[in-house]
Amino acid sequence: INALGEALSSASREMHFIRPQENAAEHSPSTLLNSLFEIAEEVLSSVDKKEISHIVLSTYQMGVLPIDALGTPLTGMMTIADRRAEASLHA
Repeated sequence: INALGEALSSASREMHFIRPQENAAEHSPSTLLNSLFEIAEEVLSSVDKKEISHIVLSTYQMGVLPIDALGTPLTGMMTIADRRAEASLHA
């Protein structure tokens, strides 16, 4: 985005769900991070960096990523489309 608030460039990647079990809908944390780096490189290589005043990142509505004490992911990123807990609502 330039100083006038105009988008100078944009890029996106389609992310496919990982389904390790029935009703699961996860994304790979490493794939998401690598995609963000690739997109940033693609966008920055297509514009004059002197014109950039802001960089905006947008992903999706919501995700949950369990991590350990060192910040290492313990599972895939569970997305809003994950329905594994649905059965417990009807129990």
